[in-house]
Amino acid sequence: MTTLVATVSDKYACILSESQVSDDIGGIRMPTDSIKVVRQGSWLISGCGWVRASDVVQHITKWPSVPPKLVKASAQELTEWIIKRVVPIVRLSLENEKSIDFDKGMAQMVESEFLIATHGKVFSLDEGFGVTPINNFYVSGSGGKIALGAIHALRQQSIETSSIDVWDNHHDMFGAKGIESAMKFDLYSSGTIRGYKSYPNGNIKPFTL
Repeated sequence: MTTLVATVSDKYACILSESQVSDDIGGIRMPTDSIKVVRQGSWLISGCGWVRASDVVQHITKWPSVPPKLVKASAQELTEWIIKRVVPIVRLSLENEKSIDFDKGMAQMVESEFLIATHGKVFSLDEGFGVTPINNFYVSGSGGKIALGAIHALRQQSIETSSIDVWDNHHDMFGAKGIESAMKFDLYSSGTIRGYKSYPNGNIKPFTL
């Protein structure tokens, strides 16, 4: 069980998670400290759901470099490139590792969703390999609904009492508050908040409180 949070502005993108691992039915917490957001080149890759799918997508799949002409492209242009060039690589990697399911002839990851980021933009990759660009914030996992409400409330309060600049420059802290809320109220989220920030120039920095 997991809580993943992605936040984004024109300044940078951030993906965060907690570190708990539960058994298959969520009955107990395992004594582990899982790293759920990994970096590969200019990519940030986080997953929730079936652990084997995350292992393959995060550690076995070789994610391609973003072409120089797309470094400053719009989110829509980058989405189209991901659909055409990246998704087939991810799918083939899962097929090679026997970690893909076919339902009525359509390839699917088994109960899994990924949040990915590169060059300051964030996307969701769902179990049917659908790609969606993310605006402002997005959540996934067992504690996602709790984190979603917390982030929305804090963001609205910030806009009303200060300015949108606070979100644009510090949205990773809003995401961390969302994770904290999930760890407080979701039985299957706990541990340490970890993640990275992705910048438009391709740089990546670890998240720090």
